[in-house]
Amino acid sequence: MSRTKPETPLPDLVRNAYSLLGHDWRETAAEWESRRRIPVMITVANRTETAARVHRSFEKKKKIEIEELCDPEGLLHIDSTVLRKAESEIGCPRRQRRVPGPRNGETGRPRRSGPAASASR
Repeated sequence: MSRTKPETPLPDLVRNAYSLLGHDWRETAAEWESRRRIPVMITVANRTETAARVHRSFEKKKKIEIEELCDPEGLLHIDSTVLRKAESEIGCPRRQRRVPGPRNGETGRPRRSGPAASASR
């Protein structure tokens, strides 16, 4: 799998999606003005490279149309690389990832019900 560089622009489809979501965000922010709070927009990316591309697009105000969402004071970029570095700087032990397996004799496959299920067991 090739790695896309952070400076590679996001596809138009993705930029347009952020534009539409950004307009909704802006409307919600206006409605919430009396609450002294603003809504947030969170993006979860499937790859570190994708997260970097999204972050860079917000940093470059011309890439995402909603200027308020591009304010550097409001941007927070966290990915596995950033998290690992932060954890090592403060001395956190690396988290153990444990994927639970089947329990009580389960196979991990979906159970079937009905007459065919009892005949196939």
